[in-house]
Amino acid sequence: MKKYLLIIALFLISTTDLVQAKSAGECGAVGLKFPPTARAMGMGEAMTAVGDDINALYFNPAGLAGIDREFSSCYQDGILDSSYTCFSYSQATNVGGLGLILGLLDGGKAAIYEFNGTERNLNTQKDIYLHAGLGRILKENLKVGGGIKIISSKLAEEYNASGIGIDVGLLMEKNGKNLGVSLQNLGLGLKYENEKSCLPAALRIGGTVRPEGIPLILALEGKKVLDERFSLGLGSEYWCNGFLALRLGYKTGNENQGIAGGFGIRHQKLQFDYAFVPIKNLDSNHRISLLLRF
Repeated sequence: MKKYLLIIALFLISTTDLVQAKSAGECGAVGLKFPPTARAMGMGEAMTAVGDDINALYFNPAGLAGIDREFSSCYQDGILDSSYTCFSYSQATNVGGLGLILGLLDGGKAAIYEFNGTERNLNTQKDIYLHAGLGRILKENLKVGGGIKIISSKLAEEYNASGIGIDVGLLMEKNGKNLGVSLQNLGLGLKYENEKSCLPAALRIGGTVRPEGIPLILALEGKKVLDERFSLGLGSEYWCNGFLALRLGYKTGNENQGIAGGFGIRHQKLQFDYAFVPIKNLDSNHRISLLLRF
C-alpha cells in the first residue's frame, strides 16, 4: 500500500500546479461541471473513488477498468429554462474499459431588443461535449485511466468556439477501501472571436469505505476547480434488498452547497436514479438518470 500511496503522491505533486494556475476569471464550457448521473448528485458528488459504473468516466476514468456494457442517460433542469442532457456508453475491451459520453447543454432563450424596438428571442448558449476514456488495471488493486473531451460551443447564435480537454486518474482498491485521484479538463480553453475562456480544470481526491457484509458506501471527496473555491463532498448510499437505494449527501464551496438527497430503483438490468439538489439563493432543482446494464 505504501508503494501505491507514493505513486499517488507523485501524481499530485506533478499536477497540482496545473490546477493552481493563474485565475482567468469564470471559465467557459460550463457543461463540463455537470455530472452525468443523478446518483452522484444525491451523494454530494463524492464519486472519484467509487468507480463501479459507466459514470466513472466523468469523475475518474481509472474506474472504467472492469466495467462491462452499460448505457446511461441523464437530464438536469437548470436555472431559468436551461437544461443538460447526456448519453453514456461503456464496453469492456481487450485493452481495458472503454467509455463514451455525449453531453448537450441548452442555455435557454433570452429576449433581445433590436434598435428598431422589436423583440427577438435567441438561444443564449448551445454546447456539445463528446468525452471518450479508457481505464486499465495497472497492477493488483491499482487502476489507471485517461480521457479526452471535444467541446463545441455557440453563444447567442453567432459566436462559435471549440476546444479539447484531457483527464487522467488513478484508483486504488483494497479491502473495501478505495482511494481515487483525478485531474480533469486540462486544455488551452475556448476562444470566441477575440475573447478567450479557460476550461474548468479540476483536481479531485476522494476515498470510500464499504463495510463488509453491508450494502453501504460512505464517501468523502475534496475538489478544487480553477474558477471556484475548494469544495468538500460527503456522500452515502444504502441499498435495501438490492431494489431501493437511499442516498444522502452534503457539499460545500459553491452555489450547490448544502444537503442533497435522492434514491435509486433497480429492476433486473434497469436502474432509475433521482436527486434533489439545492442551489444557493434559488429554487432547488431535480436530476434524473437511467442506467441499463446488458
